[in-house]
Amino acid sequence: MGVVTNSGKLPVAGVTVTAVRADGEAIRATVSGSDGVYSFADLPPGAWSLTLDAAGYPQVAVPALQVLASKATRRDVVMNVPAVAQTVSPALQAPEAGPEVDTQTQFAVGDIGWMNGNSREKAPIFDTRFFTPEIRFDVNYLQDFNHPVDHTIVGSTEEFREAGQDRDGGVQVSLGAKGVVELELISSGEHWGRGPLHDVHSSLEAQVDSPSWHLVQALNTLVEKDGHTPAVDGFFDKAKPLTAAQQQMIRDHAAKTAESTVKKVLGVQHWVHDANWADSLMLLESKPTINIEGLVGGYTGPGGKTVLPHKAVAKIDMRLVPDMTAADTLAKLKAHLARRGFADIEVNMSGGYDPTQTDRDSKLIQTQLTTYGKLGLDPQLWPRSAGSWPGYVFTDVPLKLPAGHFGLGHGTGAHAPDEYYLIESTNPKVQGLDGAVASFVEYLYALA
Repeated sequence: MGVVTNSGKLPVAGVTVTAVRADGEAIRATVSGSDGVYSFADLPPGAWSLTLDAAGYPQVAVPALQVLASKATRRDVVMNVPAVAQTVSPALQAPEAGPEVDTQTQFAVGDIGWMNGNSREKAPIFDTRFFTPEIRFDVNYLQDFNHPVDHTIVGSTEEFREAGQDRDGGVQVSLGAKGVVELELISSGEHWGRGPLHDVHSSLEAQVDSPSWHLVQALNTLVEKDGHTPAVDGFFDKAKPLTAAQQQMIRDHAAKTAESTVKKVLGVQHWVHDANWADSLMLLESKPTINIEGLVGGYTGPGGKTVLPHKAVAKIDMRLVPDMTAADTLAKLKAHLARRGFADIEVNMSGGYDPTQTDRDSKLIQTQLTTYGKLGLDPQLWPRSAGSWPGYVFTDVPLKLPAGHFGLGHGTGAHAPDEYYLIESTNPKVQGLDGAVASFVEYLYALA
């Protein structure tokens, strides 16, 4: 057991602590609590090593920790945030004056993007709520805007604005989202104990091991021979199947949505395993995944360069469905690699969180459906987003609040170089920015 703190001596919650026995045959994982405390209840005596992973912090390794049977073993750990230089142009500084308040509507007049609905303070200009469609509003706060003494969260809901229309003008009401674990797998001569400690001439491939091929071999164990289905030991153990109601939502959506339009937007011609439209959507909603985001190693410039790299990196994300957790999935990945002779490969988690789910009968979801109907739309219920957002912070204990996304307007290509948001629309069925803002006002008024 121990306490995880940052360099400011404050506890760090949500840290995934993974313990690996020296022989690589046993792996345990736990997560630090709000007080930074972590503990393992079932570590047998022997030599163990710890790795600590948390979003925003470099991975911390604790080697050669000796666990004794006679007494509790304690190891406190400090995680340091790397210093980041940040220069802000004066033109981009947040406005000094606070927003005025209209006591009739109880909404801030002006730029609501500067408002931090959770702490009653202006959000910084670099807050993602300002730059992206996911602008967070605490509805309880908006209702009690003129009563700052009331800090209760009882009865609150958490809502994010989004450009929710597709190219044909349709909208979905999503009841949750998959969780995610994002990480790097690093193969290096230094940690492997084989291969070079620095890049060498490629002719030496005949007599020197290659960390790049070592990484490729490790990656090959993560999926089945189809190159798609996750093969990590126990990966699907906690995956909860879709309910009959969720399957019906998918069938209804498939019947109302043009497959050709979706393929055109995505730039694809076939679904995996040549599945039909409805079955591909079932896979999208029900299956956890392991994806390679990028591969980095050696020379990547134009032409060739005869080099044998000393290090190769794979950037991975794993999408999780209920009732999987980020900590358990990360531990299973590490155990899988260790059992197959790849314990030397570094597994550095850079971020992640658990899946989230909201009840379709909650006031939040029912108000979305009613508001869309009032705006002349026929919204489709959807089991969950195949992407991820940290909604579990609101929907899980201790808050257990409904959370979701809402909004008209259109945009797509998330995280791609050609990501876009439609400002003015020539399609009467699809709203531009002004219509999107108006829809959100309607929704907030209905919730209040």
